[in-house]
Amino acid sequence: MPSGRKVWKNQQESQQDLEDSSSKLGSVPQCGQVPCSAQFGINYTENSVVHETDTSKSDKLLIEEIQRLRAEAKRLEKQCELKDNEILECQQKVQESWSVAKEEAAKCKAAKDVIKVLALR
Repeated sequence: MPSGRKVWKNQQESQQDLEDSSSKLGSVPQCGQVPCSAQFGINYTENSVVHETDTSKSDKLLIEEIQRLRAEAKRLEKQCELKDNEILECQQKVQESWSVAKEEAAKCKAAKDVIKVLALR
């Protein structure tokens, strides 16, 4: 067993020994321990209502944020689709331009060849 596990196991055993000894002592507090005063007790019913209200308020906020994010995601998807279409149109224009440029280059070369032939006569 690695030393880290030994230390952790020893700490667990020490904690168990402390719990056993405190249960044997009954309600007598150990050194440094004092019973909690009633005024510091937590009123769970009041806190649960406040907690429930806070939870429902935070749930509403989260739901609103989710709706906002979904709407933004849809908007971005549409924008992306539009940009993709623009890219496709631009690619088609580039291909058409290359075709025209190749045709013009071929015509230019043919014209130069004709000029050379005529110049040699």
